[in-house]
Amino acid sequence: SSARAVAAPPCGAPLAMRAFQQRVAAPAALSASLAGFAAAGLADRRAAEGRPRPPPTVLRAETLGDPPRRVAFLGNSYLYFNDCPRVFQFICKQNGHDVTIDTCLRGGSSWNSLLRLGNDMDEKYRSPAALMPDGSYDLGSPTVEAMLAKPGGWDFVIMNTFSQEAADLKTRKNGLEALKTLVPLVEGAHARPVLLVTPAYREHTKNSERLGGWQDFVWLQAEGYRAYAARIFELSPDARAERRPPCFADANRAFEIVRGERPELWRELYYKDGLHPSALGTFLEACVIFCAVFGEAPHVTEGMLEDPASIYARSRRMLPPPEVGRMPTAEELLYVRSVAMRACSSDEFAQVGGGSVQA
Repeated sequence: SSARAVAAPPCGAPLAMRAFQQRVAAPAALSASLAGFAAAGLADRRAAEGRPRPPPTVLRAETLGDPPRRVAFLGNSYLYFNDCPRVFQFICKQNGHDVTIDTCLRGGSSWNSLLRLGNDMDEKYRSPAALMPDGSYDLGSPTVEAMLAKPGGWDFVIMNTFSQEAADLKTRKNGLEALKTLVPLVEGAHARPVLLVTPAYREHTKNSERLGGWQDFVWLQAEGYRAYAARIFELSPDARAERRPPCFADANRAFEIVRGERPELWRELYYKDGLHPSALGTFLEACVIFCAVFGEAPHVTEGMLEDPASIYARSRRMLPPPEVGRMPTAEELLYVRSVAMRACSSDEFAQVGGGSVQA
């Protein structure tokens, strides 16, 4: 399938794409755009004071023709906690999309270390849910190269790197360097890259205090992934030709919305370590990815509402054993679905035509 990017209001899709490419081409203008993106948190506070928040401009995926059938995931524990790829696949199935997935995941990895060391799910995914009919286990592909070289290619590649690497100006260059290897592999698979913007940590951990407070982490994370998207435009002929430009699955923004609206529930989006997602946090993450890939919000079916545990029935791993964590309530599922829709579009999505995520 083919895809193109559209932008949230106020711009139409072609104009927004040209504007983004111009920002990529002009470092000074790009820096200004990153500063504006980081100022979103300040805009939130202004909105709380009764002053209007300007709608964000967010690139997302919009499918044309046949819907995507093949989605690959490469990243780290933010994807393997609660098995986000399989949760995404379950949501797709409930929404009438039969999607094939594959994964190459490594705990704590950056793109560089994942490319160098490959998959390390041999123990983590060796569970009953991962057992295949032939007696083997679905651990994912051993390396990024092996996964992206599979026959048939991929429609989308969901990709995240180590959160602090993106947020820290000193280490962000490592992600930019890794893209020199990663982008040609994604292009060779005829796939569109989807940058999964992972959320800022709930509490300081792993020396994250050097990034400042929580809001600083949010802004820096957003800035880092904007820089990664800009680098993909520089490296990718497909992106520059608007055939398969990068887009965002912005879990960072989604978690920020929940913190502003329901701070107690925001705490529940995380595992007890304040870093990894809970079952509810993974459902929100999977909904954001669905919105990015399909250009519409997923339906939360009656079966999901009646039995939230069914969403995770095929997860190869939940939390570190023996923990499973509490299941979301029906009300929480409906709420975070609406958050995902808003995070991938504008708060004014209902008033806009093709540039918004559809309800």
